[in-house]
Amino acid sequence: MAKSNPGYLGVSEPISLSGPTEKDVIQTAEVEKFLADAGLYESQEEAVSREEVLGKLDQTVKAWIKKATRLSGYGEQFVQEANAKIFTFGSYRLGVHGPGADIDTLCVGPRHATRNDYFFRCLHDILAEMPEVSELHPVPDAHVPVLGFKLCGVSIDLLYANLAHVVIPESFRTTLRFMRYWGKRRGVYSNVIGFLGGINWAILVARICQLYPNASPSMLISRFFRVYSQWKWPNPVILCHIEEGPLGLPNLPVDSRSARYLLFQNDCLTFNRKSSANKINHAFKADI
Repeated sequence: MAKSNPGYLGVSEPISLSGPTEKDVIQTAEVEKFLADAGLYESQEEAVSREEVLGKLDQTVKAWIKKATRLSGYGEQFVQEANAKIFTFGSYRLGVHGPGADIDTLCVGPRHATRNDYFFRCLHDILAEMPEVSELHPVPDAHVPVLGFKLCGVSIDLLYANLAHVVIPESFRTTLRFMRYWGKRRGVYSNVIGFLGGINWAILVARICQLYPNASPSMLISRFFRVYSQWKWPNPVILCHIEEGPLGLPNLPVDSRSARYLLFQNDCLTFNRKSSANKINHAFKADI
């Protein structure tokens, strides 16, 4: 059972409830200007284009699910009622994506539309016939199976789940955008090559926001480095108390001695819960 923590977010009380001073407000404006000058915000035109692409993708999967339902042998009434929906996640959902970034998407459909038979075959074939789609490449055997493609020039990573949400604070977005840029400029941003990836940075920033809930972005950036320079590694960075899964699924133990948990770990809060930083290399851990 999760412990109750009335009055604050996370697994401990905030370090400080102080809000920004006038100096902090000025410095936050400087941070936002710096990010804008670095070209980290997309144009309004590109933002509108992304929304149009997501709308087209949503229409495509809705047509696909009706076809899949019909092919599954269901009656016409059931076919008309069948539905699938597109959700976004990752940097786009958090609102910290930059110009030209891909969009992480999840398609949720009904039980009968299975991933192997309908998602990677039927939907793949529909996308392959669309003139607006290019660079289509399915990766069904990956740890997270995905359909990658470009739709009207916008890169899409599409996941699928056949299974039967939240305002992101602007202070979190600005701080995360800054930290992602900081990591990229210093060559320590990429889970693929053994550094921190997008989810890792998001969790680390979210924990700082929990510890300083009324802080401005400039304050959060400063506290980010202060807190994690003194963090007692390999203690994990977690955002809430660990609960048993709703289906009774066991959670993996938090054990720094286990091979599954590397020195610099934080938790991806899904079932089964596991380290989201399990690809971080030894050289980076030594630097930390």
